[in-house]
Amino acid sequence: MTREEVDRWAAQFVAADMVEGDDEPVWDALMQLCGIDMRSGPDEDYFHSDEQVAGWLAEFRRRAQTERRRD
Repeated sequence: MTREEVDRWAAQFVAADMVEGDDEPVWDALMQLCGIDMRSGPDEDYFHSDEQVAGWLAEFRRRAQTERRRD
């Protein structure tokens, strides 16, 4: 998916407050993905680098794994 598609996908859940239960890692990930397509200017690179986005994914996976162990 493009960053623009990911932003629109995540935004629909955030706008509708559609995260089921109290799933903090999922909510935090959706909030990060909203705006993933932001740029510092019309012809500029994305505000968040690919490396930063990869770090978000790694953190989400770590937190999700921790949450599963608690259940």
